Amino acid sequence: MDAVLSLFSDTVFRPDADERVEISNRVRAAYHSSKCVGFIDGTHLGLAFKPELEGEEYCTRKQCYAISATLVCDDNKKVCYLNVGWPGSVHDQRVYQNSVLNRNPGDYFSDLEYSLGGSAYTSSPTMVPAYKKFGGQVTLAHGQIFFNDLLSRPRSMIEHTIGIWKGRFQLQRSRRCPGTHNRI
Repeated sequence: MDAVLSLFSDTVFRPDADERVEISNRVRAAYHSSKCVGFIDGTHLGLAFKPELEGEEYCTRKQCYAISATLVCDDNKKVCYLNVGWPGSVHDQRVYQNSVLNRNPGDYFSDLEYSLGGSAYTSSPTMVPAYKKFGGQVTLAHGQIFFNDLLSRPRSMIEHTIGIWKGRFQLQRSRRCPGTHNRI
């Protein structure tokens, strides 16, 4: 955390309205997505030990201790927003719902601007997520599959950015939550 925070002002930039127009134009030219100004996703940052206070909250769905991080990047893989610190058990959508991006969208988006997200997110005026299956739904409709396919290429920007970020700030292997077994 100290390493991330020490470089925060040098590595995370908040694009102003003119920069968002430039990002939007590049994204439209490359991916045919008009007014998209970023790509969002969440990830886990593994912890070497269970936190002393409310440690169970840090146990992820993958049965290891971690904190959640949400990143937004532009089409050049520059980090535009970073939110680190929620317990690993917290869903990406909940982190986003409580973020300043969602609570104060006027500070981060102009008219019709939005971020592209995965199916973990809920649609809103500033969030366009991938379609997901609900209930007993076996498959998505043809148009939804087509949309998700179109979304996959630009969304790879955030996946690559997270990979680069984790490579730069390598962490120790996470400790498993009690009652879990390492599976091969």
